[in-house]
Amino acid sequence: MLLSMLGHFTVDWYAGILRPLLPLIMANFSLTEGGTALIPAILGTVMSFIQPFGAVLAGKFGEKRLLVASIFLTSVFMSLIGIASSVLMLIVFLVLGRLGNAFFHPVAATFVGKLRFSKEHTAMTTFSIGGTIGAALSPLMVVWYVEHFDMKSLLYLSIFGIVIAVFCAIFIREDIGEKEEKIRMSGNLFSSLKTKGVKELMLIIVLRTASTLSLSTLIVLYLNSLGYRIVWVGYFLTLGTLSGALGNYLGAVMCDRIGPKLVNIASLGIAGGFALLLLASTNLYILLFSYIALSFFSYATMGSNISYIQSMLPHNRGIASSLGMGISWGIASILFTILSTLINSVGLYEIMVISALFLPIGSAMALRLPKKEKILT
Repeated sequence: MLLSMLGHFTVDWYAGILRPLLPLIMANFSLTEGGTALIPAILGTVMSFIQPFGAVLAGKFGEKRLLVASIFLTSVFMSLIGIASSVLMLIVFLVLGRLGNAFFHPVAATFVGKLRFSKEHTAMTTFSIGGTIGAALSPLMVVWYVEHFDMKSLLYLSIFGIVIAVFCAIFIREDIGEKEEKIRMSGNLFSSLKTKGVKELMLIIVLRTASTLSLSTLIVLYLNSLGYRIVWVGYFLTLGTLSGALGNYLGAVMCDRIGPKLVNIASLGIAGGFALLLLASTNLYILLFSYIALSFFSYATMGSNISYIQSMLPHNRGIASSLGMGISWGIASILFTILSTLINSVGLYEIMVISALFLPIGSAMALRLPKKEKILT
């Protein structure tokens, strides 16, 4: 479990260096706001749909090999984006870097699900928080690093990830999880979708993910358009993601006590309110407070919804993880990609309003989720 969290911290730390650098990338390559937003949007779409193949490769070549390889890929190629001399080269590095990140998630989440913790939501969220903390620390650290050095020196950051990959190669056991329950992607995805609650939960995950993905990316461009320094981008992303990590954990604790259905309804509704408050003011401190609160409540079911969907498909946890993360996140990324293409014609602010409205819609959809017995402590 600890090694899974360490790996999750590492791959998400490297994945987190892109968003805070978007204003610099926009300036370096003379891109529009819409064109800049399309880079993480399209990348997220492709990588999310690739996630299920990570489970396939893990079953074929071994979970340990894929986990180690994914950490290595992410750390090396995400660190190379600073030396990209063209948009094409930038995209190549990003694709290879995010490929490792995409392969890591379904394999590691399936492993955690197979450990059979009594408090499954809390266990899955504890694993999730490892990545969230990595993603939280990354923006502020990278912004500071680039301000004191330069973009090209990012390549030296790969050393940390390479060391972690070697560490995991030495200490992770070959027989991760239960031997008798291999990751099986040969199961029928369509039959899994017919299971009660699966489609409804996937739709909620799509709406929540599309909203948070859009708002957490576009807030970078929004702050830039308001004239705030790039260091504030680091503060927003870091504090917001740390708040999200806390919300993720406390939300999981509540899921184990009162059930994930009620937590989905309440958290998404409250998050929607703070998202609209975020867009109601241009005052820096109101923006920061709203963004932190929005992150706290929108992340409340991030980890627990994965264990929730795994509980609906207990004999196909690999498929469940891929549906809850890969497929759902992929559809959410498609929505964000569509929204990004409309920024130049509709407006950045207007697209952020549309994204904020996904949260209360998700809250209403959660009314259709099946109830689940609470776990007494």
